[in-house]
Amino acid sequence: MENAPLIALIQPSSPPERELFEKALNFLRKNALPFKSFVEFSDDPPFQKAFLLYELITSHKFTHLWAVRGGAGAIKLLPYLDEFFKEKLYNPTYFPQIIGYSDITTLHLYFWKKFKLKGLHAPMVINLPELSQEAFKRLKAFILENKGEGKLTGKTYQSGIGEGILLGGNLSVFSSLCGTPYFPEEKAIILILEDAKEKL
Repeated sequence: MENAPLIALIQPSSPPERELFEKALNFLRKNALPFKSFVEFSDDPPFQKAFLLYELITSHKFTHLWAVRGGAGAIKLLPYLDEFFKEKLYNPTYFPQIIGYSDITTLHLYFWKKFKLKGLHAPMVINLPELSQEAFKRLKAFILENKGEGKLTGKTYQSGIGEGILLGGNLSVFSSLCGTPYFPEEKAIILILEDAKEKL
């Protein structure tokens, strides 16, 4: 894969609203982010979505796979991804970074467990026009220059100092993977939850 960043826009979950998507595409163009869209405004079956994801990953053409929106559906891809990645030993050196939140948590956790690959828990493509200039500037630096501060803010369940693998994302997705083969098991996890306005 070449060093120059190239982003594939993907739709592992439900299709986006056309108007929001077009607005987001214009935003990407205006901010000179190189991308190719693989979004179709149809709700393809999980098998097809998983196969497209597998093809994009193994093509070695893209540095990032950015989800256009969340919703529901990404969890249905996991059994098919298991099948596609079973036959071929895949070199994670060439793996594009997955970007997204909400139910894209599923893919972050799946590829961490399978290949120890780090995802970027960040806004979806359709959310980009709503970001502050500062937030987008930092996100762009992460993507294009692989640099930036990863500073987190939020409430802790228990204050203190700890070390571990930073995992988590969407609470309902994270909890739905408990007890399945897809749940990442680490000796020490710092659990981060994106959910807001929930009782601690």
